[in-house]
Amino acid sequence: MTIGLTEEERRDLLVSVGTHRGQRRLSPVDVARLFQKAIDAGASLAQCASAAGLEGTEMVKRFLRLLDLPPSVQTAVSWGGSDTTLAFTAASEIARLAPSLQELTAREALARGLSSSEIKQVVQRIARSGLGSLEAVEEIVALRPVVERRHVIIGILSNPTVGKRIEELRQDERDDVLARVLEKLIGEQHVASRLTPTGFVITGSEDLAETIHGLGDFEATISAAVGEQLGLT
Repeated sequence: MTIGLTEEERRDLLVSVGTHRGQRRLSPVDVARLFQKAIDAGASLAQCASAAGLEGTEMVKRFLRLLDLPPSVQTAVSWGGSDTTLAFTAASEIARLAPSLQELTAREALARGLSSSEIKQVVQRIARSGLGSLEAVEEIVALRPVVERRHVIIGILSNPTVGKRIEELRQDERDDVLARVLEKLIGEQHVASRLTPTGFVITGSEDLAETIHGLGDFEATISAAVGEQLGLT
């Protein structure tokens, strides 16, 4: 047994890290939290790597960097990138930035649909030239033959009871809950969405921004609607 981890947690690590399965038990942030739990209990980086079947400690360090990201950005971190998610490798790069730059860089990365390699270039531009997030992103996007921009909404779920219930669901089930909620709230619009126990990410066109603006406190509205969809209210 790895220091600080139960057998179940160690099994979850093994089936979530170093695999290409579509559905993994843990998200990258979940993995980082387990590593931190083990370290707090006295485990070394090498022991953490061994528990997850990793060779060397560099990957453990990359996971741990995710804990430096604000909760809003952690919500968007997944194993692969999409309209609503930042790939683990990309998020780990963003975590290298100063805290004041992380959320804006993440939002712009999602809004512009940046790839992991483009996000790495943005982080390098900021580090080497002292550019702000927006300027660095603009420089990288300018290298593309076609420019695309999406509207991005990142929100936090304030109800811990709702979060606990969401933890019990697979990621596809979580996303289905949010999709049904959005269909009720905003009708049929072309949006992509992701729901986690701590928050949500929604991307769409400028029409989406106008619709949501009319809903008032959108975070509270989503939190209540998700709770209702899950039968908690």
